[in-house]
Amino acid sequence: MIDGGQRFIVDMGKRTFSCNFWELVNIPCRYAIVVMSKMDQNPEDYVSEWYTRSKYEACYNFNVSAINGQDMWPEVECEEMFPPVYKKGLGRPKKLKRKWPDEPAKSCGKFSRAATKYKCTTCGSSGHNARGCKSQTVNPEA
Repeated sequence: MIDGGQRFIVDMGKRTFSCNFWELVNIPCRYAIVVMSKMDQNPEDYVSEWYTRSKYEACYNFNVSAINGQDMWPEVECEEMFPPVYKKGLGRPKKLKRKWPDEPAKSCGKFSRAATKYKCTTCGSSGHNARGCKSQTVNPEA
């Protein structure tokens, strides 16, 4: 059991582990190395042969020849290319990004105060606040 109670399967014969790291990079993952250490096996024996020094040297053994510089390139007869002409759009530029049809609506931001209930701190009744209170009497419980 690893990582909070999950069970993983190690198959040393097929060189597989259920986290699939071993199959992707051909190097045993840390969980497979734990299993190898319990079985008194060397983890380096299970690393792919593509990581050996001989394979590395065979891959990078050839020489890369330098290419000619830009001053030695052949001249081509064609008219000179220019970037496209910039056209300024009409009207004021858009402030917000345009959303795609499948893009979800923004869930955070300003909330509407229409659904909130107001209660006056002077008279204690709901529907207005103390600034707009028309009542002359003061409720001490409010």
